[in-house]
Amino acid sequence: MRISLQATLLIAGLLAAPGGAWAIGNALSFDATKSTYVQVARPVSDDFTIEFWVKTSMTSPTGTQWYQGAGLVDGEMSGLVNDFGIALLNDKAAFGVGNPDVTIQSTTTINDGNWHHIAATRLRNSGQLLLYVDGVQEASSTGSLNTASLTAPTNLYLGSIQTGSPASTAFFTGQLDEASPSECSLGIS
Repeated sequence: MRISLQATLLIAGLLAAPGGAWAIGNALSFDATKSTYVQVARPVSDDFTIEFWVKTSMTSPTGTQWYQGAGLVDGEMSGLVNDFGIALLNDKAAFGVGNPDVTIQSTTTINDGNWHHIAATRLRNSGQLLLYVDGVQEASSTGSLNTASLTAPTNLYLGSIQTGSPASTAFFTGQLDEASPSECSLGIS
């Protein structure tokens, strides 16, 4: 089942309707130097897939956990909580959950200035995570995984790590299009 996203565009704390100067075609355009992001109510928490198109050539933050990157679709909350997100990290797509923190990364570099399709899938009863880039599964989770409902964030941010911290790396520069969460998990049985 697909769920539509009702979004509010926040530009440096000011509310504006999506579109206008911030839309290129139907894609949303983000500028990290202006702290742009879109906030939506969290539509998923158990079994889900979040998919979207991304185009960027921004210099990528580095690290080992998704919340150290530039947020693409994110629900990061401070502390040891049941949160999740997808970010640009180490030039790759990174998908992770909290409690415990587990992050998987793609093998494809996605900050090459081309459009890439990202799909991040989670199955609650096993906690398994899968990450697809351009229709190819590139990463899956192993080890101790969170099997709780991921309900800590009440909202998701597009274009930023939800905590906005650190400000020097949390915000994304580039375009996102056709962001779509669904309450089903691709490729997991």
